[in-house]
Amino acid sequence: MNDNEKNIDDGLDWLAEEKAEKHPFNETDYNSWVILVVDDDEGVHQATDMAIQGFCFEGTPLDIIHAYSGQECQSIIEQRDDIALILLDVVMESEDAGLNAVKYIRSELSNNTTRIILRTGQPGIAPEQSVIRDYDIDGYSNKTKMTQQNLEGALYTSLRAYRDIRRSQTLKKTLDQIIEATNNICNLEGLSSFSHTLLEHFKVILSTDSVSIFAISNDIQVIENEKSRPKILKVDEHCVQFFDNHSTHGLNMSQKKVFDESLQRKDSFKLDNYIVQFLKGQNDRYCVLAVEIKNDFSVEQLGLIQLFLSNALLAYEKILQQSISSPTSITSTI
Repeated sequence: MNDNEKNIDDGLDWLAEEKAEKHPFNETDYNSWVILVVDDDEGVHQATDMAIQGFCFEGTPLDIIHAYSGQECQSIIEQRDDIALILLDVVMESEDAGLNAVKYIRSELSNNTTRIILRTGQPGIAPEQSVIRDYDIDGYSNKTKMTQQNLEGALYTSLRAYRDIRRSQTLKKTLDQIIEATNNICNLEGLSSFSHTLLEHFKVILSTDSVSIFAISNDIQVIENEKSRPKILKVDEHCVQFFDNHSTHGLNMSQKKVFDESLQRKDSFKLDNYIVQFLKGQNDRYCVLAVEIKNDFSVEQLGLIQLFLSNALLAYEKILQQSISSPTSITSTI
């Protein structure tokens, strides 16, 4: 491991401090947990509504929607991907309507995210042991014996499982995006190509069209007795700008604050809405790359974003070394 790679790895230490904070995954940060109640008995719908009225999981309330047959349940699941839990009757338009709905959801729709609890008033028709063995469900209950306490316990267990599955899915999606982005930027040549590609990848990774990135480095080759001059790269959805100046010209107040902090810390960190990657070279050389984070992300997602930022910084450093004789001031509109 060379010094640059060691510096990048050490820079991830700041993430340990983030674990004490709550960072919801942006794709599972809902205003409510959607529960689908499926039963052909209106009384069951009313009783369920009363039993879980006011229930919250992790401070988020429920949004209860209703269906009255297995076919209606299937139709709703086809159209929506935000249903956390189905409370599903077994016997409705047919003796196995609920079981057929489970098969359809898991096999035909390949939906293994939504949690399913089967409820029946006729347990002899679908024996519990065989149903739990043969069907991908989270629970099986007798409606005549279901208490409010049992129902709330089932909600906690199922919603917790749903939350964790969605977090894993989001994390995998972010990882796939970052692997693709890293492969792309590491093979680029030229500052303009690098800047535009980096911007497009961050738009995808951060799930926003509004992205602000800046990088600052001092001269790779400094004439003896001459003060090192910072090179500044600014990238956003409007334009790419590259300056070669004696000062942090072109940075706003927040960016200047981040840059000053990076020179003091000489390390990678998170400050306000910025994730900052710092690379220290020989002879007081440095290179700083920062991206503004406007959405909420989990600690795990922030770690992956930081990893991508570190690879982007190495790619940027390589491009600077290859373009020492390039023009010192570049502006292009996106």
